[in-house]
This record gives sequence, structure tokens and C-alpha cells, in this order.
Amino acid sequence: MTTPIRQRLAECAAKARTCEVSGCHLPRQHFGKWCEAHDRRAQETGHPLGRTIRRREFEPFVKGARRYLDRHQDHPRIAKALSWLEALVYASGAAPAEITRKSTAHDRLLTWLVKLRRQEVSPVEMLAIAIGICAYREWSPQVFRSDRHFNHQLAIRVLRLARAERITTMHRGCHEYRRHDRITSGVRDLLSEALNRHVGVVALSVARKLVAKVNASNPVPTALTMILAGTASLASGQGAGTNEGKPTNE
Repeated sequence: MTTPIRQRLAECAAKARTCEVSGCHLPRQHFGKWCEAHDRRAQETGHPLGRTIRRREFEPFVKGARRYLDRHQDHPRIAKALSWLEALVYASGAAPAEITRKSTAHDRLLTWLVKLRRQEVSPVEMLAIAIGICAYREWSPQVFRSDRHFNHQLAIRVLRLARAERITTMHRGCHEYRRHDRITSGVRDLLSEALNRHVGVVALSVARKLVAKVNASNPVPTALTMILAGTASLASGQGAGTNEGKPTNE
């Protein structure tokens, strides 16, 4: 006689597979390899253990990228990258009249590009962001959990150059508010793939030059040199810390 269905379901529930993230013992979702919390984090950042990279973290590299682009805008590779970014924003066509749950990633990306166009975001600023976050990865690669995490953060930071716009609603009277639209996972995948294909090489090349310049002028101190110098953090037993050699806004 076969095992009753209810008993088999109970046995399966008792032996439920756990989340693939190391140290997490929560059960997976029905379709997927992570628990609900880690799956949500992966949807938001590109990795189940990832986090959103803030603009202020790599702003010093963005400033360096702007200065570099001001001096080398006529370089053929940089000029080609800027030309592509300009076409992406200003020649991509009109956005769909309405975004619904069934809208494609292409239509959603068009909506973001129209926002960038409406706010007159320059291709130079977009390329500076791409160079800045590439430099940040070269400087501190452990910040990014995977290539997908990096790609998603690259797309987010470029699209977030478009500021939240004021929306007027007549629901229960006339009200104004700033609408912060979500950048979906599909939009991030679509844009990051295009950015890596068309401007990735030149962005990485400039990023490595910026990091090399910073390292030459402000080398990362080793544990021995810090001990010999009598660093306070080492004297107090806190170790070298995680921010050694990290660029500042000063």
C-alpha cells in the first residue's frame, strides 16, 4: 500500500531544503534556491548578500573621472563612448504612455531614459559615474559580491542620475509628492549589459589609471609600517581596520 498523501507531504516539509546562503537555515521558497529574505535582497541588489552601493562611497573617483574627461574628451575611444551614451538618452525614442505589471524591461528602461533626457543629464556625467564605480571596484573589490551585483549597482547609479520628479495627484484633493520609481531587475540586466558592451572597456581603462594615481600618491600602509609608526588603532588592539587607504572627499 502506498504512503498516504498527507504523510508524504509532512515528510517533505520536514526535510525541506534550506537556503543556499551559508549559515542560513531557513527553508527555500517553493521555486528558487534562497529563502524569502535572501531572495528579496537578490532582487533589490543583484546578490543575496549584496547591498546598495551609495554614490558618496565612490564620489572621489567620480570627481577624478570628471577631471580626466575634461582633458581627454577628444580621445577617439572616449568620444565614441560619449557619442553612444548621447544616442542612448537622446535618440532612444518616446516612452510608452503607461507602465503596467506586464510592461517589458525594454519599455521600463525607455521610461528611465526619457527621465534622463527630460532632466538633461549629460553623457559626460553618465560616463563619469561608470568610471567612478569601476574604480571603486578596482580599489575595493570585496565590496561587490559578484559580477551581477556590480552590474546591477552600475545600472542603478547611472539611472539614479535622474532625480525623483514631483507628481500631482487629485486623489482626495490636490497633492504633490516626489515619486521614487523602482528600478526592476530586468531593467538593470538590460542596461548593464549594454553599458559593459559599449563603454565598459574605456571605463575600466580610465578607472585603473585613476586607482594607480591614487595608490602612487597615497599608498595603502601595511600592518608592519603602521606598527612602526605607532598607529593608534593598532595600539588600542583594533587592528588595521577596513578603511585603510580608502579615498576621502577631502
